[in-house]
Amino acid sequence: MHIPFCEELCPYCSFHRITFNEPLTRKYFQALRREIKIYQEKGYQFKGIYVGGGTPTVLIDELAETLHLARGIFPIEAISVETNPNHLNAENIKILQQSGVNRLFRGGADIQR
Repeated sequence: MHIPFCEELCPYCSFHRITFNEPLTRKYFQALRREIKIYQEKGYQFKGIYVGGGTPTVLIDELAETLHLARGIFPIEAISVETNPNHLNAENIKILQQSGVNRLFRGGADIQR
């Protein structure tokens, strides 16, 4: 899954991304959840999810809801999420763990729990 929103656009980053706008980001997550349901309707099965960006943790509640949906309809075994180190506080880490995330990436570094 690609979450293209960043609080700041780093000049060295070559990935597709746009400046964070909360209403637009929430609409994007809603559309992403609709797309996940379409994949289910078409019979696809996924065992793993990699969430990249942008900064996927920019709206942690939307990310958690999206991962909860995916885990409810697919036999997900592993979830990897890119994040900004500024988002790694105790509350967000707990939300990510409850969402089934078992690998975080920040600034190219891999953090496993």
